Amino acid sequence: MRRTAVLAADDQGVVVTGTRRFLTPDDVDRLYARAAGLLSSGRGDAPDASTLVIRIRTASGWHETSVRGDGDRGRADEFMAAATRAGTDAGAYRSERVAVVVVADSDGGSDVRPWPLSTPATGMPGYPSRPCLVTDAAAVLAAVRTATVDTRWTTDDGHRVALRVRPLLAYEKSCIDLGS
Repeated sequence: MRRTAVLAADDQGVVVTGTRRFLTPDDVDRLYARAAGLLSSGRGDAPDASTLVIRIRTASGWHETSVRGDGDRGRADEFMAAATRAGTDAGAYRSERVAVVVVADSDGGSDVRPWPLSTPATGMPGYPSRPCLVTDAAAVLAAVRTATVDTRWTTDDGHRVALRVRPLLAYEKSCIDLGS
């Protein structure tokens, strides 16, 4: 029985993308053997921008490791390279649902656009502190297609905010799942 792994790919503007790899049981066994002693069960504290996090979710739970700052990243880098090459290419990862997350409230940015969603910002769950909305991918991806990380969107209450859009993984159903 072959498994599908989803790996991070190059972002496209404000859209986080992924690629798929088909893995055989032997591929999975080799990856776990390589990861022996590297990954731990459970979830740690939220990392900062200088932290490399490798996270694997299996039927038995989460396994992860974190390397902070410029620490010894050798084994982690080797594992990531092996995971990226494991199995066979299965193309881009596409999801019918995406999470739209407001990641910054800023007056910066010279590319200011009207709000791209049919749901107003003030109607997003978590607004104003941690707004996130799960919605249909097609409409959102079309609306943010030409946006860059410097694009700001004007909310219905007059703020200029930056957005990130990412596809939901198979086990994710809501914004709460993004952090679990």
